[in-house]
Amino acid sequence: MSKCLIYELSTQGFDPAFQDVASDSSGGGYNVGLVIPQTPPLVNLPKNRYLFLLAYAQFAANERAKIIGMRQLVTIGQYVPEDPQDPNSALYSLEMEVETPFWHFTDGNITWYLQRIPQVSYPIRNAANAEGLQYRYGQTPSLLFQDPPPAYVPPNGGRPYGVPLTPDLSGFHDLRFREKYSSKYFEIPIVGPCDVALYASVQQTDPATRTTLTLPEGVLPSALPNKEDQFLLNFPEAVYRRVSGSFIVEEEHCETCKISLENYKSCDCSRCNSKRKHRR
Repeated sequence: MSKCLIYELSTQGFDPAFQDVASDSSGGGYNVGLVIPQTPPLVNLPKNRYLFLLAYAQFAANERAKIIGMRQLVTIGQYVPEDPQDPNSALYSLEMEVETPFWHFTDGNITWYLQRIPQVSYPIRNAANAEGLQYRYGQTPSLLFQDPPPAYVPPNGGRPYGVPLTPDLSGFHDLRFREKYSSKYFEIPIVGPCDVALYASVQQTDPATRTTLTLPEGVLPSALPNKEDQFLLNFPEAVYRRVSGSFIVEEEHCETCKISLENYKSCDCSRCNSKRKHRR
């Protein structure tokens, strides 16, 4: 019976909250997701939203696989100074996960895209490239740019590259695949050569200009129907803090080469994609 290899491509990014302590034994500063710039782009264009590449996979010619699941994670937060009277005071990062599937700021939102992309050569060399910041295209989680921050302009007119894998998973706005509850939701067949990428297009909120929530007299914050609005009442300067996503891939075991999952390293057959290095 054919065996399958199942793996998940997810978002890992540098987190400035680890500036004083490392996040692992090698001294890295990585965390789940990518930190969203706190302010909207300075260049005021209708399509000027932050475009994030969250997860990426590449499939060689004739390689067959399935996308069988996804995860989404969004947080909101506010930096609170240890001493409000000291402009140089240390900042404490307050952060909470968005749990209400359809919630968004009055002036901000996130759109998600799961795309199939032809394997063509995109120019990616740029002097502004940095950790988690990539010119036009990339193969690791990053904020993609045409012009880098602070005068940020997204690449490709603000649209993710490629075409939708399925119409309902490209340009959707809700958190239908919550991080905590992901499982096998669907089966989308993939035949290479192609790239598959999960994007998030983020319209960052601006606390200085957005509509604020004022409760009628006698109404307590606990009466609000969701935790996100309760958080905003307590922390009115909160913005989108972090975005993360992943998709789950299922690949069939190569029967032609008889490669066991315990020794899933490399093979040479045409069915198994011509000397492709298998992923663990």
